[in-house]
Amino acid sequence: MIDDFIQSIQINKYEFSKAGSAEYVLNKYMNNSWPIVYIIKNDKLKEAYIGESTNAINRMKNHLANTERQRLNDVLIISCDKFNKSAVLDIESNLIQYMSSDGVYALQNGNAGLVDHNYYQREQYKALFKKVWEHLRTENYAKNDLLRIDNSDLFKYSPYKSLSTDQHDSVLKILSLLTKKEENTIFVEGGAGTGKTILAIYMMKLLQTNLQDYHIDEEDEVYSNELAQIVKLKEKFPNPRIALVVPMTSLRKTLKKVFGHVKGLKGSMVIGPSEVAKNEYDVLIVDEAHRLRKRKNITNYKSFDDANKLLGFDIHEGTELDWILKQSKNQIFF
Repeated sequence: MIDDFIQSIQINKYEFSKAGSAEYVLNKYMNNSWPIVYIIKNDKLKEAYIGESTNAINRMKNHLANTERQRLNDVLIISCDKFNKSAVLDIESNLIQYMSSDGVYALQNGNAGLVDHNYYQREQYKALFKKVWEHLRTENYAKNDLLRIDNSDLFKYSPYKSLSTDQHDSVLKILSLLTKKEENTIFVEGGAGTGKTILAIYMMKLLQTNLQDYHIDEEDEVYSNELAQIVKLKEKFPNPRIALVVPMTSLRKTLKKVFGHVKGLKGSMVIGPSEVAKNEYDVLIVDEAHRLRKRKNITNYKSFDDANKLLGFDIHEGTELDWILKQSKNQIFF
């Protein structure tokens, strides 16, 4: 069964342009509205966009009209007579996660709508994905094997992680609160290993991505709900002033490196609590908020006192929590 899946995979390369469309519209899977996965890329710019569709010809027309996508010049069509909608969503999600962490291309994709789900014969499709990845490595579209990526910080802390149902529900609740009120203080609680840091990183990318680049399947009611919330959010914060506050120095250094490899994010968006005093923010996302400190048993009293003075707090009374509340309209504490 698995061998049948693997042998039926096809990966075809076409020119991504209006002229090139005359060739790829003849692809039998695209021409018959079969579910396909695609990678649009530019090897010189080292940028790519990954998607899936059951109406790929129209989807390509939309992409050709997109100013960001017009920077890309090749399209890989990944097709198989064993594909169904659930399978292509899963393969697309995996490609986004692994290619973003592999480092060959910076992805133009947003990250909304990436929700983990099960479906019939998923194990066979996992084997199929490995075959797809091997082909991408052979053609130099990817460089690292899957195991190495699995063990990398870029993968562990990727903003393109597929969310669990609980995590996705939390995203919808946060979006709803941010769009309903002018100012919010939101707390997200969870035990160790429940993915709070991943969710914080996911929210940073979500807030920072242009609406046209969000990864949304508009035919899905759950995703459509998310899209509606995102549209409201972008109307409220078209160019949001945001930062991720990370109290732990070691994690902060790691996340700065990760953000430096993600299109739309920058290492400077990951800050320590004392840096909050330098700017005002629309939204501050605080990871491991229970580690925020008072002026007690700390190693650098001068830095702490300087922040308190700058913000007008008594040097003995002001806390890192006070700084965050004063310098931002909305706070999300994980």
